[in-house]
Amino acid sequence: MLSRPRPLPLRYAAACIGLLLPTLAFAADGDPPAEAPPAATAPPATPPPQADPPPAAAPPAAAPTTPPQAEVPPAARETLEARAAFRTMGQDVKGPSGIVVAQLVNILVNTEGQPVAAILDYGGFLGVGKRRIAVAWRALQFTPDGIGLGLSREQLRGLPEFKDGEPAVLAVPPAAPGTAEAPANR
Repeated sequence: MLSRPRPLPLRYAAACIGLLLPTLAFAADGDPPAEAPPAATAPPATPPPQADPPPAAAPPAAAPTTPPQAEVPPAARETLEARAAFRTMGQDVKGPSGIVVAQLVNILVNTEGQPVAAILDYGGFLGVGKRRIAVAWRALQFTPDGIGLGLSREQLRGLPEFKDGEPAVLAVPPAAPGTAEAPANR
């Protein structure tokens, strides 16, 4: 038979709290606890003998003066209307049939800051079996209703999983019949 653990005696709890209070007080105000000033000592009975005064020091060299710092103007402001943009990170991504197939979790940008790919948590059921894939930015459509993906499950089936720090294999929309293959980087 298992026995219930016995509660700690009140004196042990009080001792623990007593030990923690000075630490908590120190953490709260950031200053170390004040120490008692050292005991005052009596002045010496006889003053120390006077030494020869030190030689006169040369006048201090003039310190280089720095020009006063110019006041930095505040940042300019722009107004972005509420419906003019929407948050993308964490948003659901709908497939061609209108059903949610993924969630946008990251955006890859080029050296100019332009988005080139989206990283999606794709597939799975109730969070089990999801994998991260990279799709070309041009494969996404942004509408007031959300984010759409112009690729079907069948088109994404053999795509390798995206791994941070490794070259990304992007899913790109297939070239239209009778046109040249879609460019790799745009």
